[in-house]
Amino acid sequence: QWDHPRMPWDGTELWAAALAFGDDGPVLERPRLVAGGPDESIAQPEWAPTGHLHLVSDRPHPDGDDGHDDDGWWSLYRCAEPGLPAVGPNGATAIEPVLAVDRTELAQPQWVFGQSWYAWAPDGTIVACGRRDGRDRLLVGAPTPVAVLDRYTAVDGLTTTTRGVAAVAASFDAEPAVIELVDIADALAAGRDPTVVVHRAPRALGIDASWWSVPQHVEVSGPGGVVRALVYPPTNPDVAAAQKALPPLLVLIHGGPTSAARPMLALATQYWTSRGFCVADVNYRGSTGYGRRFRRALDGAWGVADVEDVCAVAADLARRGIVDADRMAIRGGSAGGFTVLGALLSPDGAFGAAACLYAVTDLAGLVADTHKFEVHYTDTLVGPWPEAADVYRERSPVHHLDQLATPVIVFQGLDDAVVPPSQAEALVAALDEASVPHAYVAFAGEQHGFRQAATIERVLRDELYFYRRVLDIADGSATDGDAGAVSVPDLVIHHLDATSGT
Repeated sequence: QWDHPRMPWDGTELWAAALAFGDDGPVLERPRLVAGGPDESIAQPEWAPTGHLHLVSDRPHPDGDDGHDDDGWWSLYRCAEPGLPAVGPNGATAIEPVLAVDRTELAQPQWVFGQSWYAWAPDGTIVACGRRDGRDRLLVGAPTPVAVLDRYTAVDGLTTTTRGVAAVAASFDAEPAVIELVDIADALAAGRDPTVVVHRAPRALGIDASWWSVPQHVEVSGPGGVVRALVYPPTNPDVAAAQKALPPLLVLIHGGPTSAARPMLALATQYWTSRGFCVADVNYRGSTGYGRRFRRALDGAWGVADVEDVCAVAADLARRGIVDADRMAIRGGSAGGFTVLGALLSPDGAFGAAACLYAVTDLAGLVADTHKFEVHYTDTLVGPWPEAADVYRERSPVHHLDQLATPVIVFQGLDDAVVPPSQAEALVAALDEASVPHAYVAFAGEQHGFRQAATIERVLRDELYFYRRVLDIADGSATDGDAGAVSVPDLVIHHLDATSGT
C-alpha cells in the first residue's frame, strides 16, 4: 500500500496477514508490516512455490559492495521463513536478498497494476527481467544469474509455465515487438543458455531493415551529474548526406516524468531519422532504470533539473560535431511539453524550433484538475501545495510566455480535460503578441494524448513542414529524399519572415 503524498515508486508498505473465515465472512488476523516505509519502494510481492514471500525493493543493499547501498536499485528479496512472515524481537521481519545485480533494476515504476518482472521455473529457479543502462535482459538463476538472454532491448511482460518455459513480451531496437516462449528448464539441465522455442512473428511492416536507425546509449556530463540519452543517427538508404553536412537535431522529452526513454522500435522516431534528423531521446534526472537516487533527483526540481539535462545533451551533441548547432528542435507532450517550454525559456537552451503537444503550462491548474492517483504527485516534484505556491508560479511557463522567442508549433485536443485548450490558446496568444513564428493545430474529438490515426499522421506531417520552414531545411537537401517529401498547403505559420517563403 501507499498513501498521499507519495507515489508507489517513492514509498510503499508491504503488509501480510492470515486469512480466516468466521460467521460474518473472511477476516484478516495477525496483520504485520513486512517491509517498506516512506523511503522504500516495494513492487510485485509474490509467494514462491516454497511458501516464501518475495518482493522487489530499492532498500539499501546489505552487502554494501555493489553500489546498491548508494543508488538504491530495485532488487529481489524474500522473507527468511516460509508462510506468514514472523515478527522479530525488534518488531521487524527478517528479509534476505535473493537476486541483486550490479547497476541493474529488477522492477519499474508501478503506474498500472499487474506488472511482472520475475517468476519461477518449475524447479524453483528464478527468472527475472533486469534493466541496466536502459536495456532489458532476462536473468536466470539466483543469487548469481547462471544464464543471461540479452536478445531483447525492452521487456514488457514476463511469466513462466509449468513446462519450464518463460513467456516474454519484448521489443527490439530495430524490429517490431514480439511474444516469445523461451526454453528455461531444458537449458538449465543441459548447461546452456536459454533459447527461443516459439517465436510469434512480428507484424509485417513492409520496410527493409536498412531503414531502421539503431540507437546509441550515450552519457553526457550535466550540471547535476551524468545524463543518459538514446541517440538515433539519421538513416535513409536512398539518400547520401552531403559531404561534411551535419544533420538537424530533434530532442524528444518523455512524459511521466517518472518514466524513461527505452531502446525499442518506435515508428514515430524512425519517421524523423528517415527524414534526415538525428534524434536524442533523453533520460533526464528523474527517469527510471538507473536506481533510486537518480529517480529521486527530480524531487523538488521538476522544471529545473530536467531542463538542465536536455539542454546539456543538445549542447554536447553540437559541441562534438554530431549535429548542426543552428538547426536544433525539441518536442514533448503533456509533462514533456512542460519541459520543452522550460528549455525554450532557459538561458542554456539553444533550440531553433519546438513542438508542444497538449503541454502543461500551468502547474497550479494541473493540481486543481488532475485525478486522484496523481493529485499529490507535484508535492514531490515541485513542493507541497499550497505552501509552495510561489514555486509553482515561478516554474509555470504560463507566467513567462512574454519571454518566449523561439518558433513553436502547438497541437491540442479540444476535448482534453487534463490540459484544457485554454492553456494552449494562452501560449498561442503570447507567441502572436510577440510576433514569434508559430502554428496552432487543434483537433476536435481528441483528448489528452492523440489516438486517431488521421490526427497522428497530421501531427507528424505538419511538424516536419514547420521545422523545415523555420530551420531553413530546404526540400531536396541532404535531409530529404522521396520519404522526406512533404506538402502542407493548409498549415499557416504566423509571423514567418516573408523572405523564408511564407
